[in-house]
Amino acid sequence: MHDTIFLKGRLDEYAEPSRFGIYIHVPFCVRRCRYCAFFSTVRRHIPAHDYVTALLHEAGLCRAIFHGMRPRSVYLGGGTPSCLPDDEIRRLMVGLEECFGQADEYTMECNPEHVSRARARQWKALGMTRVSMGVQSFHPEMLCFLGRAHSPDDARHAMDSLRQAGFDEISLDLIFGGMPDGTDPRQIWSEDLRTAHSLSPEHVSCYALTLEPNTPLANLHKRGHTVCVDEDTSADLMDMIEPALGMRRYEISNYAVEGVFSAHNVACWAGEPYIGLGPGAHSMFRSKNKIVRREVQENIAAYLELAGVQRVMPTMAFEEHLSLETHLAERLMCAARTRFPWAPDRIAEQVGADITPYKKALNKAVSRGLIEVSTQNNMDVFRTTTLGIKLNNCLDEIIFEAAPVTPTA
Repeated sequence: MHDTIFLKGRLDEYAEPSRFGIYIHVPFCVRRCRYCAFFSTVRRHIPAHDYVTALLHEAGLCRAIFHGMRPRSVYLGGGTPSCLPDDEIRRLMVGLEECFGQADEYTMECNPEHVSRARARQWKALGMTRVSMGVQSFHPEMLCFLGRAHSPDDARHAMDSLRQAGFDEISLDLIFGGMPDGTDPRQIWSEDLRTAHSLSPEHVSCYALTLEPNTPLANLHKRGHTVCVDEDTSADLMDMIEPALGMRRYEISNYAVEGVFSAHNVACWAGEPYIGLGPGAHSMFRSKNKIVRREVQENIAAYLELAGVQRVMPTMAFEEHLSLETHLAERLMCAARTRFPWAPDRIAEQVGADITPYKKALNKAVSRGLIEVSTQNNMDVFRTTTLGIKLNNCLDEIIFEAAPVTPTA
């Protein structure tokens, strides 16, 4: 039996060559979570004004890359963007619009303890259309285990404040599979899903707890403590999500009421270019017949000096130029991590590369039940199955192994 298609249109039809995304990395936190490996720093005093100044200078230096294009989305991630004062968030939003133009979607990540009714109203007035709140759990023991600063009531009150401010696109982040001493991970997850459902968010991102190197939880694991569930149990917990939330899964970790997905993320999976501003931020864009990928060096002091004071491009941790053939493999893998239908021939046409090397790989994935294929307007259209989402690493491997070896600059 085929799965029901619940999103309208194909992923390759979503991508537009004249659109791009903007990601802003805010690497400041009030405290460090015990699982987190993202680039961030805990500071008593956050140099918010200097940091926003540096971001706007970097944006100006990158403007020429996207000349004649219009931003689809602006995403403030971190770290904890809600650590920034509202007047600096306002200055950042105004400056980005002056530089790049107005976007369709504006998302800000926040922590529940930073949300008040007054701040929620401010964010709405600043033009934020979407809020992604890092709840992670509603269970006190789990929150303590993860190193979170908020309480379950903080999350509920924050949700109420955002609704009162008029936000109608709210996403919650949840983490499952942790094992605080003396608790049942299945019961915790069941309760978390039930509570999340009761709050009626439009979107939920669910992440299995992973042990990232040099984090407190990974170090605890090294000392012989059991801190997360095994793979089979994790898969069982994942199977609980859709029925408990009453949502549909549209990507490996993301669930939404019908049609209310993150435009920023879907655009990235569809292959639209994006600029990442701030230390640790990644960018991907086309330059002639190569795809440029780069990451800003994870050094706040150097970033503030170069972008903020000297008004020159910050140092890159890396910059690589990918061939169009390699980029096509990436585009196919990104499409395969979603539940959108997608046409490989159309994606290859957009990239400007030959789909032929991937035909056999895609047929292999079909034979294994990882993707399904139909014909629309004399074109093969693929869609990842439930099994393919669960075994997405296998699907990635099948596609990438088919990529021809080509030199890069």
